[in-house]
Amino acid sequence: MQLFLKFATVLWGAATVTGLLVVWNYSATPVEGHSVGPNWPEQVCISRSLSRPTLVMCLHPRCSCSRASLHELERILAHAGDRVQTHILVFKPAEASDDWVQSDTYRTARRIVGDNVAIDAGGFCSASFGATASGHVVLYSSSGQRLFAGGITISRGHEGDNPGRSAIQALLRGDVTETDCTPVFGCPIRSS
Repeated sequence: MQLFLKFATVLWGAATVTGLLVVWNYSATPVEGHSVGPNWPEQVCISRSLSRPTLVMCLHPRCSCSRASLHELERILAHAGDRVQTHILVFKPAEASDDWVQSDTYRTARRIVGDNVAIDAGGFCSASFGATASGHVVLYSSSGQRLFAGGITISRGHEGDNPGRSAIQALLRGDVTETDCTPVFGCPIRSS
């Protein structure tokens, strides 16, 4: 019986460690992204500001990681004030009704940027900004030059200091930053 308990304890420990490694690996693995052009894309569903930088965030409304991205966006906007125009594109499968996007994430996005939240049926508008995952952010200058593309969380669903948020805050202050691209952690956004 003692041998069985020892074996069961070792087996349980190995399963626990394996599970933790799988979760950690998932949390720390970014989503592969598409390349983002150097300028504001033509023929998109939103317009950029001609007088200040424009920030675009792409979200999946049913991705739990999106909450952390939205909280990081709130931190950026708290420091930026009215120095940036912000749009949030909320992914919806092309065949789904608009009710599909109704979630806490969608309501939080509306609270943060008001009417600058657009439902992106099929993810086509998000794709023109290079987004393949929820939490993808792109910042453009008032002349339409891409300044930053990537994520603003350090891993899936985790808030806190991170290179993406720091880079955007520096750019909005007019500072020079060496970081213009960071990995994105979130649920896939797929064009259909």
